[in-house]
Amino acid sequence: MGLTFDQKVQLWNTIGTWFAGVAGAGAIITSLYLATRVSRVSLRTHVTLGALVSQGRPLEDLVEISVTNLGERTVTITGVGWRVGKGAGARNAVQNFSAHMSDSLPIELPHGKQAGYRISMQEATDWPAYFRTEFIRDAKLSTLRAVVSTSVGQEFEIKPRQNVLDFIAKG
Repeated sequence: MGLTFDQKVQLWNTIGTWFAGVAGAGAIITSLYLATRVSRVSLRTHVTLGALVSQGRPLEDLVEISVTNLGERTVTITGVGWRVGKGAGARNAVQNFSAHMSDSLPIELPHGKQAGYRISMQEATDWPAYFRTEFIRDAKLSTLRAVVSTSVGQEFEIKPRQNVLDFIAKG
C-alpha cells in the first residue's frame, strides 16, 4: 500500500531539511575556502637564461629570476638568493644583482605585478665558474634552488630551468 498524503508531506519535509543542511554546510566550506585563499601568498616564479637586446651593442647574457604576484593581497619581497643541498647540510647565499637591470629590495607587489632580478654576464664574466666552485662546491647541482623571501616569513624555492643549470655546469 502507498504512502498517505500526510506521510508524503513529512517525507518531502525531511528531504528539504536535509537538502538545506547540506547546502548550508557547502556555503560555509566555500566561504572558508575563499577567505583563506585571499590571505594566502601566491607567487609565480622562474629562473632562466635571457638576453638584453640593445641597438648597436652585442647581446648581453643574463640569469633572470622573475617573481609575479598571483594572490589577491599585496606581497613584500624582502630577499632573493640561492640554496643548494638538502636538509641540515643545505647552504644559503644572498645574490647581488645588476642594479640598473633589477628591481630594488624590498619591493611591494600588488596583485598581477612582477619584479625581475638579473645577473649580467658582462658585469660578472666569471660568475658561473665562481658560483659553481665557491658556492655549490661538492653539492649536487640538481639541488640548486633560487629562494624568494617575503615579509611574512614565507620562502619560495624555485628550481632553475635546465638551461641555467647547464650554463653553470659549463662555466
